[in-house]
Amino acid sequence: APHLSAITPPAIAALVSTEPRARMAAAFFWHDATAAKGPATSLARATVPAGKLAGAGIPIGKTATGGAPAFCSGLGVMRRLATSAPDASPADGRLALLAAGAVSHVLQHSSLSHLWTSAPDSLSYLERLSEEEAAELVALPISLAKEGVMVMVEGAAVEGVSVP
Repeated sequence: APHLSAITPPAIAALVSTEPRARMAAAFFWHDATAAKGPATSLARATVPAGKLAGAGIPIGKTATGGAPAFCSGLGVMRRLATSAPDASPADGRLALLAAGAVSHVLQHSSLSHLWTSAPDSLSYLERLSEEEAAELVALPISLAKEGVMVMVEGAAVEGVSVP
């Protein structure tokens, strides 16, 4: 099996692809992989140039000082995918649900909490989350599933989950 360090760059690049199928495949991968700590760490610490987000139509946001960030973390990319399309197409809704699941998985690894609490002090591409924001993001997949967002897996509609 390939080492995680070999898989992470292309799996992150696919998240900011302009090709919807590549983005959906990457979201499926990260949704499932981040249940384990190693991939969750890789996603949270990955660095993505802000220009890649802009090129893919993903909102970049502003830094604490009001400027545009130069980089975003992989967790930040997934957070944006999970929360930026409230009136989305069914495909975008599925992408949001998968991204929300990956974010939720990462945030449930308590040993990684420094990546969204203290590490942003020295690593500007990481985003600080309050306890309330983190709790809302952990619950987001359930909220989306209650809104009727579903994932199509091998021809079957499955609410709130993906099956490899």
